[in-house]
Amino acid sequence: MTNTTPTWALIIDGVPHTTGLTKAEAQSLFVKHTARDPHSEVEMYIKEETHVMRYAVSGANEDEVNVYLEDGGVVGLYINEDGGHVTSVYYHSRPNLFDKYMWHELAEGDSHYKDWEGEKVITEKIVHDALHWLCPMADGFRQVDRELLFDGYNKGRKQELDKSALLNAARILIEARSGRKVELIEFEDGSLLRYNVVFEGMEAKLFFELKQGC
Repeated sequence: MTNTTPTWALIIDGVPHTTGLTKAEAQSLFVKHTARDPHSEVEMYIKEETHVMRYAVSGANEDEVNVYLEDGGVVGLYINEDGGHVTSVYYHSRPNLFDKYMWHELAEGDSHYKDWEGEKVITEKIVHDALHWLCPMADGFRQVDRELLFDGYNKGRKQELDKSALLNAARILIEARSGRKVELIEFEDGSLLRYNVVFEGMEAKLFFELKQGC
């Protein structure tokens, strides 16, 4: 999960005017603008100003460090034996889980390298380069324990994988009974997550709720 710090902003006549305010500051400016021009439309709204991503690092020694982001992103850093400088390996895919199979999965996907000529040790600058490549839109990064990061990512991914497997089983069952290819369309119905069934492009007037065990 990302960590956000809510701040307040004003919209005056449909145009964002002031951001990064506390609620008290926004209320004060709201009153001032309304009093100064009663005909203008002034709104207050909460703006998610800060987007902080959690990350963890690990390595067998100072010559090899791996950087993990909470969304599954991975960058490997190591001392290149040929040139004696640091090399970054940017993996373009995310592993299904942070587990013993992850490196095989990452190796099968796309990646690219960057040689840090003249850099003989893995520095904070190189670690931050990896983080900003993994999530360039983040406003900041917070280091956490690796096991905590892994547990959080794996829990979310297992839920997604279980859901995908159940949906696929439901699709196969419906196709077997109807004799036609079907598509499942996800939608929200109040607090429930349900799925419409589409038969060969025609959406049926029925739905089912996917129930998963705890």
